[in-house]
Amino acid sequence: MPTIEAIRNILITAKFDEFLGMKEDLWFDAKARPGYDLAKPNGRIELAKDISALANSEGGHLIIGLVTEPVAGEQTDQVVALDLLKPEEFDGSKYQGIIRDSVYPEISGLAATWVGSGSAVGQGVGVLFVPQQQEAKKYFLMKRVTEDGVPLKQIVFGIARRVGATTPIRSPLNS
Repeated sequence: MPTIEAIRNILITAKFDEFLGMKEDLWFDAKARPGYDLAKPNGRIELAKDISALANSEGGHLIIGLVTEPVAGEQTDQVVALDLLKPEEFDGSKYQGIIRDSVYPEISGLAATWVGSGSAVGQGVGVLFVPQQQEAKKYFLMKRVTEDGVPLKQIVFGIARRVGATTPIRSPLNS
């Protein structure tokens, strides 16, 4: 199981091949390019769900540019290939703006950066890092939700929290 430190070391050394074979877990979520369709409500909600889940747990990294496949007999995915992005394919400020607009309260220390590969010039991964949050600030709620792709016109909150490598959504009443 990868740790936050192990993932951070891979990003610092830019040796992305070390992600191959790594399983998603409590601190690590991987997405293939483009990651999320931020032009559509469902893409923005999925982003808010994944990031708030990390914030509601112990923090961690969501990395865009890694292809995963389900692991047979386990409730997790494993990185099977790299799908690196060009810097212009990851707009960190756009990701941060959507998260700020979709998650309450604001996540302290959230970072969204592009990290270049040490072996593929002009290619890299998009990294969303959520530091561990103060227990007193939890739970982080999703402020914008959709039903069948349509934003609901009512006051609705959802709570997402990482459970191993999964991100179930719960009602605030039964979390």
